Amino acid sequence: MTTKAGLPRQRLTWNVQMNEDVMCCYYKATRLEEHLIGHRAEMYRLFVLKYPELRERMTEQRFMDQKRQILRTCKIATERLDQLKTEVAKEFYPGRDVSEDISAQEPTADASSEIIPDSLSEVSTAPYEERREHMVENETLRILREEFEKALIEFLGLTPYYDLPLGAKMIQKN
Repeated sequence: MTTKAGLPRQRLTWNVQMNEDVMCCYYKATRLEEHLIGHRAEMYRLFVLKYPELRERMTEQRFMDQKRQILRTCKIATERLDQLKTEVAKEFYPGRDVSEDISAQEPTADASSEIIPDSLSEVSTAPYEERREHMVENETLRILREEFEKALIEFLGLTPYYDLPLGAKMIQKN
């Protein structure tokens, strides 16, 4: 098999550490599997930050395929996945013992119902609310930065006197 340039295609070999990093990126991007929609780009971004040399060799889709492969073929033991999830949880909730909370979590039929372990029920929500506000603020800044970069790329090199397309001129006259 060759590339478009006619060079031999080099197959990527996934080692155990890379697979574990894939799962860590998954847990981080989904906020410990709380936000399961729209996490693909964030997962890929986190992984490429750790392995920048793979940016040109791997697409988001290939990255997601690897995550599915890890889970489907049990390339990482369930106990190790729980350990990785606990490590990520410690990053999200520093100073809180989350190891028991992670292992006690069981998937529920109703995603809106959340099981709160007894150890967390007495904890004040004030620090959580502050972190939540900070996370929302960071997310908003990230989105704004991405939109700005897109606009910058789109309009880079255009003069301020750029001639609008014919359809836009007609709309402006009315």
